[in-house]
Amino acid sequence: MKLLASLTLAAAILLTVTLLVTEALEDVIFFSLFVGIPVGIAAALVAFAAVWLGWPGQV
Repeated sequence: MKLLASLTLAAAILLTVTLLVTEALEDVIFFSLFVGIPVGIAAALVAFAAVWLGWPGQV
């Protein structure tokens, strides 16, 4: 029973800290997603094209 109580308390603390950090960094997180997702898509397209076309120097 003590283990369950400890795990419940740990989960509650983790959830609380996660929510507080998310609220504090909300603008940064949204900006990172706004920039990161398109950059990730572009990088994936470049990597796919490089493999598909055979990047110069690849064996």
